[in-house]
Amino acid sequence: MSSTLGGTEPIESHVEDLLARLSPILGKVRVLSEANGVVLICAAYRYSEEDFNPGLYLRPPAPNAISALGAAFSYEAYLLVGEE
Repeated sequence: MSSTLGGTEPIESHVEDLLARLSPILGKVRVLSEANGVVLICAAYRYSEEDFNPGLYLRPPAPNAISALGAAFSYEAYLLVGEE
């Protein structure tokens, strides 16, 4: 599943988009997580040092929603200078 937001939106908005879309099937995701494990992975790709900010700030509802899914969370930030 991918976020429906554009690439210029903050990573936190992408997380909120994904969680909102998973919310209606929370019970099914929880069962899947208990049986197999679920990881919500978010990656940010930046092509200049000026745009690169590896930080992540999630408002309190997001970690709670991830926990309710029984999911782990992984965030990766990549600086791809000279690779456009």
